[in-house]
Amino acid sequence: MRIDKQTTILVPSEISSPVEYALKALTRELLRILGQAPVTLRSPTTNQIRLQVDSFPHEEMFRVQVLQDQVLIQGNDGLGLVYGIYHFCQAQLGIDPFEFWTDYPVANQEEINLADYDYVASAPRVRFRGWFINDEDCLIGWHDGMQISLATWERIFETLLRAGYNMVIPGTGTTAGDLQLELASQMGLWIMQHHAEPLGALLFSDAYPSVVPRFPEEKEKFIALYRDAIGRNKGRRVVWALGFRGQGDYPFFKDDERYDTPQKQAALISEMLTLQKTLVEEMTDGPHHFVHYLYSESAELYQAGHLRLDDDIVRVWSDNGFGAMRLRREWGPEKGVPSLPLASDPCRSLGVYYHLSFHDLQVSAKLAPLVSPELIAQQFGAIGQAGHLDLLLLNVGNIRPHIFGIELIGKLLSSTAETSRDLVSECYRTYTHRHFPGFESEVQMLMERYYRAPFQYGEFCDEKAGEQVYHHTLRNCIKGVLKHESIVHLLQFIPNAPPENVGCFRWLLAHAEESLPGWESLHQDAKAIHSTLAGHAARYFGDSVRMAIDYTYYSCIGFVSGLRGLLAYGQLDYREAFCLFAHAKKAMEQAWQVLASCEHGKWLHFYRGEWLTDTRETIRQLETIRGMAKIMGDTDTWRSRWMMDALRLKTRSIQTLAQATTDYDRLAGALCAPPGDDADENLSILR
Repeated sequence: MRIDKQTTILVPSEISSPVEYALKALTRELLRILGQAPVTLRSPTTNQIRLQVDSFPHEEMFRVQVLQDQVLIQGNDGLGLVYGIYHFCQAQLGIDPFEFWTDYPVANQEEINLADYDYVASAPRVRFRGWFINDEDCLIGWHDGMQISLATWERIFETLLRAGYNMVIPGTGTTAGDLQLELASQMGLWIMQHHAEPLGALLFSDAYPSVVPRFPEEKEKFIALYRDAIGRNKGRRVVWALGFRGQGDYPFFKDDERYDTPQKQAALISEMLTLQKTLVEEMTDGPHHFVHYLYSESAELYQAGHLRLDDDIVRVWSDNGFGAMRLRREWGPEKGVPSLPLASDPCRSLGVYYHLSFHDLQVSAKLAPLVSPELIAQQFGAIGQAGHLDLLLLNVGNIRPHIFGIELIGKLLSSTAETSRDLVSECYRTYTHRHFPGFESEVQMLMERYYRAPFQYGEFCDEKAGEQVYHHTLRNCIKGVLKHESIVHLLQFIPNAPPENVGCFRWLLAHAEESLPGWESLHQDAKAIHSTLAGHAARYFGDSVRMAIDYTYYSCIGFVSGLRGLLAYGQLDYREAFCLFAHAKKAMEQAWQVLASCEHGKWLHFYRGEWLTDTRETIRQLETIRGMAKIMGDTDTWRSRWMMDALRLKTRSIQTLAQATTDYDRLAGALCAPPGDDADENLSILR
């Protein structure tokens, strides 16, 4: 079969909206390759791609055949035909399912010659497979209007479908009336809700900002919110999340002393789940699909036997935010409690909410991937042994940094590899060969070392520090010093945290310093590999593997220098603190430049909205405390003693001082210059 500019696409007389979107993508891909979009017809000819609606045992099954004079793509008029189209794009046209995020190129061709091919998809092993676009600060900041456009949402949903998923929570704080929900529905996706937003209802605090959300006093207001959400979602394919935390993502009983026992807490949660379920069944046609997140307090109540759920509610267990199937910690040390069904649990079907991206204001990662492929494979092996997986929800954050993890989990859901080690190796080989041909082993070894490089803060293998420790924690430390406040309560991830700030600073410094040589080695090796790459391989390596390495490397340097500066500041050695803060600020600026270097082409301003780690705020706070060190340590007359020292002058020449700059970066550089440097050399530094 030959595909060229004369190839047409045969479309059934009537096709569903999801198929129309997939057809639009197929047409776009052929335009990219051939330079001309194919014509769509309603009658058969030769040299044709033929879309055909057929019955299959499962609605998501499909068949793709390459015959002598046509390509035949068959599937149900829904996601079956959609998946068939995207399978053809990947298997026969060479399109990377994640090409929107990886900028994977296609070669322009006059014609595409296809060998005979016959592929019949099997039914998916997991019924519901979805993404949660969560803490999407970069995606928001990427758009000038600070709102993700429908065009971007369309590419997100398209990628999700190309990768074999069928469900989405389209954003944080999403309500049932948001336009992207209707788009997701039109593209054939199941809609799901976050555990803090049952049924997709508006948060109580947003609807009634002046009302305290107590129950049963405000029962009717909750019911009104639930009815509104159900009504707006009517007609869509919905997996209904049932739950009750209260105001938002926060346990209701923390602010209501009446619910002071596990039994009372579980009773109210059960009452609310029943209420929500009844409303859905009354207001919408079946069949209905219900889930409840066994997350935080719900998981503890369920494991203790206090919370009972109907058999038709899928129990959705969650990892701890760092890729391990244990109950998450809040601010204190993790309890090490498994978050998988107990052997005694009669319900052996399960759902899993799994984080590739997490935000905890402490030691998580938003910009650079943290959950290792080996841990992912190990944990999904344990999930498989715990029961039949009915639902998987991946927290993919801003998507772009987490492509490898998303792809690996997709393979875990469908692979026949005998061991997790085989599967991880297979995924590495596929990924590196696609993007870095000729350098597969070098890039794989670099990626493996990267996942081992973060310092460990706890006893479990997944308790490794992500990039937020270098920023959130350093900023908390700076505030603690400037405000003369204890911040120990913000550092409870430290085992047996010392009771005073200085002890915590020293613990953090020792662990970060120990990891720094590893980051230095990774930085140098990534730089060397990058210099040998060209084209797409060089661009994508810089945007993904090297970005993660270099951003973390410079952030770690800044963290180490910042902590040393705080210790010097506490010992009243303000001049040393000034220089260390300057070094820390420079390193954090280099970290920011790593992100900025990835903002090319369509990715311009992608990191403008990285407010959750907030590298620029770290830089600003280092600038502030450096200024405080200058105020506290330099002479209090109109002349600067440090400026005189930097110039190696014994006289206070007004003319010389007038030539000197007040740029603190240059001042710190001159103060740190070797003792042998003369005044002229230091003056050149200061200018």
